[in-house]
Amino acid sequence: KSFTIDINLIGQKVNVGKWIDVTLVGPVDLVADAKGTIGSDLSLEIDGLISSMELLDEPIHSIDFQSKVNNSSVKTIVSIEDPKYRSDITSEILFAGPLEINTLVQLDSFSVGNLLRLDSTLSVSGGFRSNIRIDQSSLEGYVEGQDIIFQNLSREYELDTLSIQAMISPTASTFHYYADDGNANLESNF
Repeated sequence: KSFTIDINLIGQKVNVGKWIDVTLVGPVDLVADAKGTIGSDLSLEIDGLISSMELLDEPIHSIDFQSKVNNSSVKTIVSIEDPKYRSDITSEILFAGPLEINTLVQLDSFSVGNLLRLDSTLSVSGGFRSNIRIDQSSLEGYVEGQDIIFQNLSREYELDTLSIQAMISPTASTFHYYADDGNANLESNF
């Protein structure tokens, strides 16, 4: 059985962290619209704007999001216009077959040092792509990056290419790292 929804939501100081039991997420101010069908034939579209939220006790502003949900996948696009955390993120979760999560991230002077309470001038820019695949007997994934720049007031470190791949299973594990300045491989059998 399915039913149709058309919801307009406005929330101020919504404590999302308590709802999802993740303490690093604090109060959220948002406006969202959800339209579609819920039930055995799931088809839902959610669009919204988070005007303000707290992540690790740090305020982040102007987060635009769109999400499409169906029985076999969730696809979400997030754009953060906050000058300290400028980024574009596209993520897709596939439920048919092994669970698979694909993500594309573009960062533009993202203040990672400020967010993690490190050097407040530390920022990262660049493009990243990742995949995580979970099935009954293994977990595997990779992160690849291009044109990556880490910088603070005194230094700048650039990488043209970064690749990290890992796989864990009951019988073997692998780890591969490649970057402009070096590479490493680790393989084990149990």
